[in-house]
Amino acid sequence: MTKTREIAERIIGIMIIIAVTAGVTTLQNKIRKSYKKSETLAVYNAEKDKFIAGCFGDSEQSIPHTDIFIRVLECVHKNSIHAIDDEFWADIKIGRHAFLKKINNYMTANGENVEPPHMECSARSRTMADILRHMGYEADEAVIAADRKGYLDHVVIDVWHPDLQKMMMFDTTYNVYVKDNRSGEILGLREILETPLANLIYCEPDGTCSPDNGTRRVGNRGVKLAHLPPYYGNAFLYSYNDDESKRGPVLYNPERFKMDGQQEVEGKMMSYCEKRPDWCEAKGVIQIETKR
Repeated sequence: MTKTREIAERIIGIMIIIAVTAGVTTLQNKIRKSYKKSETLAVYNAEKDKFIAGCFGDSEQSIPHTDIFIRVLECVHKNSIHAIDDEFWADIKIGRHAFLKKINNYMTANGENVEPPHMECSARSRTMADILRHMGYEADEAVIAADRKGYLDHVVIDVWHPDLQKMMMFDTTYNVYVKDNRSGEILGLREILETPLANLIYCEPDGTCSPDNGTRRVGNRGVKLAHLPPYYGNAFLYSYNDDESKRGPVLYNPERFKMDGQQEVEGKMMSYCEKRPDWCEAKGVIQIETKR
């Protein structure tokens, strides 16, 4: 064996050892991450059980589905505050269970000497959706697009009612759901698009409903009910889910939202699908017409 060949074989041997070691290390890292994910999920599920016990007590089994949805809506909303600050970002890094643990602590203490979690629309909506999924319901988060400067996209949830065989929308930020004032029926996202704006009324958990009058305030920190129509007037929606295969299409009503309307994004003018190409391309764009 020549010296060159011997050196080459040694190098190959070392490379094989490195490759095998790297493979084992990668596998170990994957296993550790899997264990960590399982532990985190177990913690999160335990917090969900605590939330359900705190929100419902012993009454969960005897409550109609719609009332369950409304109860969870109110419990998430009143035991958190809307704030996007350092505390919010710190909890985002920890994981979803961090928010729910703080909600449970605040609920247990009845707000005494305990600060509620700082959350925004997506964190509140995801928390409500995760709890309802844990209870056996189908729930999807959805984005309502902002089409004007000064507004951010807004996140709500759509829940499947197993008896009525329809979706119902709940807004955890404003602590409301939407009804058609003609039928009194709670509407899902698609139905909101189909219903004339003049027939939409916004309802609180106690059953009080009204159209926007610009004066009444709901929820904590004095959120104006008047702030709702800029979002529901746009009615441009994208259902999304952790599982990409379950993500829904973009739905829009051309009377309310201009798909080719230009918005300024980081100094450039573009349409919403240019801003969110992944959303528009995932399941396509569907035009919804108003049902008079």
